[in-house]
Amino acid sequence: QFVQGGAWAIAQELAQPPSYYYGTMAPVSIAGATSALALCNDAACQADFAVAGSWMSVQTDGVTSMDELTHDIAALLAATPH
Repeated sequence: QFVQGGAWAIAQELAQPPSYYYGTMAPVSIAGATSALALCNDAACQADFAVAGSWMSVQTDGVTSMDELTHDIAALLAATPH
């Protein structure tokens, strides 16, 4: 999910975490992202992050490691022109 111009959402999510996530999002570092929040649980991982002044949300199935999640997203951002 991508919301152009929605980078402000990251600070809002940190202040008031959405109740529909299965866990609490925490700040993480993702290469290529200005700021990011992520969580991993038994079923999947999810990250919401700001990039180029916009907001992006990535949900994964089969990825249960925060290291794998942040690596995969960094690779996605590096391969995508923005």
